[in-house]
Amino acid sequence: MARRFAVLFLLLSTAALAQQTQPSQAARLANEKSRYLRDHAANPVDWRPWGEAAFSEARKTGRPIFLSIGYASCHWCHVMERESFTNAQIAEMLNTYFLPILVDREEHPEVDATYIALLQSMTGSAGWPANFVLTPELKPIVGSSYMKPDALSRLLVILSNRWASERQAVIDSSAQLVEMARALGETPTPGDIEPAALDAIAKDITASLAQDRAPKFPRPMAISFLLRYAQRAKNEQARALALDELQAMAAGAIHDQLGGGFHRYTTDADWREPHFEKMLHDQALLAIAYTEAWQFTKDEQFASVARDTLDYSLRDLKLPDSAAFNSGQDADSLVPGMGPELVEAAFYVWKKDEIEKLLGDKSALIVRLYGIEPRAGNILSIRNPQILRDHKDEIAAARERLFAVRQTRPQPFRDDKVITGWNALMISALARGGAAFDEKRYLDAARSAATFVTTKLWDGKTRKLYRRWAGGERAIDALADDYALLIQSLLDLYESTYEVRWLDLAVTLQQRQDELFWNEKLARYTTGASVPAALRGVAVERDDTTPSANSVTALNLLRLAELTDNATLRTRANAIFRSFAQRLGVAGSELPQLASALAFAFSTPKQVVIAGDLRRDDTRALLRIVNERFIPNRILIVSSSAPSQLALVKEMKPIDAKATAYVCEHYVCKLPTSDPGRFAALLE
Repeated sequence: MARRFAVLFLLLSTAALAQQTQPSQAARLANEKSRYLRDHAANPVDWRPWGEAAFSEARKTGRPIFLSIGYASCHWCHVMERESFTNAQIAEMLNTYFLPILVDREEHPEVDATYIALLQSMTGSAGWPANFVLTPELKPIVGSSYMKPDALSRLLVILSNRWASERQAVIDSSAQLVEMARALGETPTPGDIEPAALDAIAKDITASLAQDRAPKFPRPMAISFLLRYAQRAKNEQARALALDELQAMAAGAIHDQLGGGFHRYTTDADWREPHFEKMLHDQALLAIAYTEAWQFTKDEQFASVARDTLDYSLRDLKLPDSAAFNSGQDADSLVPGMGPELVEAAFYVWKKDEIEKLLGDKSALIVRLYGIEPRAGNILSIRNPQILRDHKDEIAAARERLFAVRQTRPQPFRDDKVITGWNALMISALARGGAAFDEKRYLDAARSAATFVTTKLWDGKTRKLYRRWAGGERAIDALADDYALLIQSLLDLYESTYEVRWLDLAVTLQQRQDELFWNEKLARYTTGASVPAALRGVAVERDDTTPSANSVTALNLLRLAELTDNATLRTRANAIFRSFAQRLGVAGSELPQLASALAFAFSTPKQVVIAGDLRRDDTRALLRIVNERFIPNRILIVSSSAPSQLALVKEMKPIDAKATAYVCEHYVCKLPTSDPGRFAALLE
């Protein structure tokens, strides 16, 4: 009897000790810096963060993994969390028969890209949340985007039974799914590439942009390429399509008509029915596209949209008491008097009687301009543009009133992560916009954000760049695209502020990117250390939501080659083009940013040097002539802050004490001039 009690006591003690040492479900995620993970901390689902501890537990227990990938600004992620992951029965099933893992796609984009590619190959479509059942070795058994609770419950029952009764068959099928996905991927096949490739790429991009499809996502990189191609080839079709696309988005509900900036996408083909999350990378890329369109056309509509997008970002995405930017803003927000549940678009929609009450006799113009109907949920998109042209001042005043009232509503939540690559995109947008529009506050914001990223996320002593800053902590090794985008932003900042410190740091970061990510065998930059070895090579590089590492780096290398007179950098850029030659030939629309870099490579870039004092009006006037023009294949240097490698440029001096412009190719310069008209003619 005593022996029985001793055994029982030992078992109870062991169980109690295990309970004490095992973290509670909430504690696993409560201290995570990702808001997306923290938002799930109170779920009854026993989530683990992505990492070896979770993988080891799955292998040890033999349980399949339930993997869910999402992000904090994602509407359908919120819906599935409320419907399924707070459901006690679903939670019990996941906790008992599976090992649940949650991933913030913004922290681990290489993991997300791999599993999204697998989901695409399995189902023909993909979206977030992306949900998978995996083997303990992280290979997919089945995958789906958003699922209703009943469908998820049925799936979990079926798969738990299959795992128990026919495990080897499931594992074999999983291996086949991976091989199928890998077969759909890319096998780098280096090849020659000629200038005529730009014609084929333009044709492919034109065809893809011209499609009426839903859902519809902005494609600013494709538009930027078409502007370059239109200028290069004098192609009116490319020009018209790019500008028409920008005008349609500007008039649509995807463009926040009151607060500026852009929502993520629309569920229709006419830009009128958006999902309302706003992402930092979208604001940056679209601000750049609209800035370039203004430089190309001098149409003030494009300047206005570029400005309101930058202004929205500075107002609503910049972190409080910081120069850096949040990663995004939710689609959902609270509705006063309706309890704690978040409602999509609550912040953005209007009732007709609400507008009439606020604007009085001026409301008729707004009702006609936006096609406001008696229904409750009016989304503002321009239906009658002539009203805007005829009543510009009255419409502006009415918009200001509506905006002021809207600001009193509960604000959508923001995801407070600082992501290196996305902040770099916004630095580029602010630097380019500040230079183009001669707007000091944009340049100041770009400097401040760059200072934050290069001091908080770059460690000069260890030569290490981090991807994410949150809660006062930097973490997660930067990926190749973080390096590429940060280098691009520093080059943009150098060519906008003429401060050589930014160029010097760009050179250092490029050297570090080369050391970490250059793959000599594939002749491209590769990443993905956190992707399971068995799944590497599944994802295909694309310029999609954000530009890819190789696409950005190719142009960085070409620009650095011009700025530092280093032919080796140009050779490496050409190696990247050869590595992607096959993809560019058959699917150029997937790589529009790389196509823009290729257009630079096939041009004869202009080196534009201004010799003069930046404090003087005549120097600034010459810089304005360059910056207000669409000249994508140029570099811009003020001789007093020229790179140390360009001793010749430092010798270029003002003539007759006047600011002087030198326009050069291969650093062979045309006759210098201080005459603005003559300078403008040399640039054409």
